[in-house]
Amino acid sequence: RSTRRGPSEKMQDGEDITRDSFEAAAAALEALLATAEFVAVDAEFTGIKLPGTVPQDHDSTQARYTKMRRVASEFSLVQLGICTFHRPPPGGAAAGSALQARPFNFFVRRAAPRGGDKVVLDCSTAEFLRGQGIDFNRWLDHSVPYRSTADAAAAAAAVRQRVAAQAEADAERRAQGRVFSPSRPAEAAFVNEAMERVAAWVARARTQHASGAPPEPLTLPECNGFLRKCLYAAIEHAHPPAAHKW
Repeated sequence: RSTRRGPSEKMQDGEDITRDSFEAAAAALEALLATAEFVAVDAEFTGIKLPGTVPQDHDSTQARYTKMRRVASEFSLVQLGICTFHRPPPGGAAAGSALQARPFNFFVRRAAPRGGDKVVLDCSTAEFLRGQGIDFNRWLDHSVPYRSTADAAAAAAAVRQRVAAQAEADAERRAQGRVFSPSRPAEAAFVNEAMERVAAWVARARTQHASGAPPEPLTLPECNGFLRKCLYAAIEHAHPPAAHKW
């Protein structure tokens, strides 16, 4: 598709949806999709053409698709626009008027796999997008990450593999009597303070469970990898899972 817009269609401030506002916007869009008369989808990429992909009048549908697939595969999504159209409800204040349009413009960017990912940027397209109000800093810092189905499956498999490997290593460590423990005073104080929070949470959780209320979540303090292992080991020792099957 062409990214060219007319002067009256210039992007307006405040219409962009970032990761901070994504959940609310996605919920609103999902609700509107169920009753929409029709939906229009638009997209902005970091480039719109490659050598040999310029549309020709004699292109078949398959030929045009093949060209555009090359473009979409080479360049990155910057913004995904979805607009729902509804007819005003009968008897309402807007009854008889034109269709009501509700646009959603999502800043999106492919979630970079381990090792990073490349972004190919066409200079003329970048110049046009900047002229239309696209903030590339905002795109890089606040866009909604996404993955293809294949990338998501690979990422989930990698997480499962890491979890299984860690569980195996932890089991071997416990069998050999090796336990992670802090050696520095500051590290020991951190673990002790965190364990006090855990103990207080367990006590509250028991009370909540007894009254039929679900326990509130506990967020552990941020720390480095070594302290995290120490904290997990301390929690497992002080509060074994079998002791809390309420």
